[in-house]
Amino acid sequence: MSRVAGAVAVLMATLTIGAAPVAAQGEDTVGVAQASKAQKGPAGGKAGKNRKPKKLKPVIPSTKAIFGYIKDLTSFGYRRTGSKASLKAATYVRDKFRRFGLKNVQFQTVRSYDWKVKDSSLSVAGIKRDSFPIAHAFMGGTRTGSFGTGPQGITAPVVDVANGSAANFAGKDVSGKVVMFDLRFTGLPADLFKAIADFYYDPDDTVPPGASIPQPYLTNFVDVTQRAMDNGAVGVVGVLADYFDSKYYFNEEYRRLQMDIPGLWVTRDEGAAIRAQLSTDPGAEAKIVMNGERKAAPARNVIGFLPGKSKKTLLISSHHDAVWAGAVEDGSGTSEVLALARYFGALKKKYRPMSLMFATMDSHFSGYQAHQKFIAKYVTAVPEARRPKVNFAIEHIARYGEVVDGKLKMTNLPEVAGILQNVGEKPLQVIKDAIVKNKLGRTIVIPATFFGASLPTDASFAYAAGVPVVSLISGPIYLYDKQDTLDKVYKPHLRPMALAYKEMIARMSRMPLADLPGDKPPAPTEP
Repeated sequence: MSRVAGAVAVLMATLTIGAAPVAAQGEDTVGVAQASKAQKGPAGGKAGKNRKPKKLKPVIPSTKAIFGYIKDLTSFGYRRTGSKASLKAATYVRDKFRRFGLKNVQFQTVRSYDWKVKDSSLSVAGIKRDSFPIAHAFMGGTRTGSFGTGPQGITAPVVDVANGSAANFAGKDVSGKVVMFDLRFTGLPADLFKAIADFYYDPDDTVPPGASIPQPYLTNFVDVTQRAMDNGAVGVVGVLADYFDSKYYFNEEYRRLQMDIPGLWVTRDEGAAIRAQLSTDPGAEAKIVMNGERKAAPARNVIGFLPGKSKKTLLISSHHDAVWAGAVEDGSGTSEVLALARYFGALKKKYRPMSLMFATMDSHFSGYQAHQKFIAKYVTAVPEARRPKVNFAIEHIARYGEVVDGKLKMTNLPEVAGILQNVGEKPLQVIKDAIVKNKLGRTIVIPATFFGASLPTDASFAYAAGVPVVSLISGPIYLYDKQDTLDKVYKPHLRPMALAYKEMIARMSRMPLADLPGDKPPAPTEP
């Protein structure tokens, strides 16, 4: 009888965990405004007098509900690490995790940093130029305190190094001067990625041969700025040459660059105007004023658990911080994690073959300290048997926008998205099946090892620590800009992506452990 009962249990698990009704039901409808009235206490408290929260059904939420999570997150303001908005976002995710039935929901609080400019300006030969501070200039790493040029600023001749290559610097004396350079986004050749891809799904053939996909987080910034500092420059002016008509490019802190000079971004048109000045006045001097403060700030990872039949664990993650409204970066990724937590949290434990761990990270833009502490605690500091078996990471469900005549032109297409993976052959087939089944057009599955020892995604630290990854990423041109607003989310993919990841998680959780890992990342190389 136990064998028959076991077979029935396996069948029920297969049906329940691997499939969801076509239409979403039983949505949690308590939004951020209602939640503040209906919930009390740090744990979410009691929902109304003598009322229990409505029991949730195991379905992936509707597009409207998932988009509602994004709307709630963007309503808090700019979710910069250490800010009130960041705390509100972390608390929101924590309370959702608890509402969805996750256990041992907690903050992991880590020391990170809040870098803030109080005043900045740029003028060239006395003409004021519109500019925006280069984030993390003057002070990075673990340093704190006030920084700046003082109110008088620094004044020095401008040297234009174009794209800032070694050849562009050759023969130019930049010592004691301000270097002006073009910020270039690395264009990923679509043909190359099609050639090395494990799988490419674009049934409508929307990516033409020869297309290049620019990535705003893969640039020449670090190399050019380091070259300028090594040669004695006292400041830099970056021209947003591949950008639309916005100066609000807020870059991450790049850990391998300790920038100790001031820097400002200018638009392509502003850069052209400065170059016109230099053509008639080659000795023109720039005046840069930039003053601010960098202080220690708490970064909060939000973590929750769902016990399964086995203690073997799968990790589902994204990050909830953002420098602007962050609808795509990464309200969309966090919303997918919430949708998956809601679905799996509504299942009975017996229908979860493996345990699940959910996490949304902080410090994505301020140095990744919280990501590193998370990996240190839950991966590298624990025995192999207790480490997550796969990290399912989700970032950027985005509409495709392109720069046309210096303007951002939005389309009705999804941004080309990559799923970077280093799982085994059987899990890889699951990924392919889920993409096709859920019609996730313009999705490319790429071997993670193509990128070497690290990845351009939030799963990089897990990957480097030896955890196989299934990591979704896209790079819309507006990702680091104020333009990352609700209209940039590609809503038609919100629910299908959650359904696809649900299927990947469900099917991989039933596989033998030996089937899950694929190629290991190569060892890091010395810089």
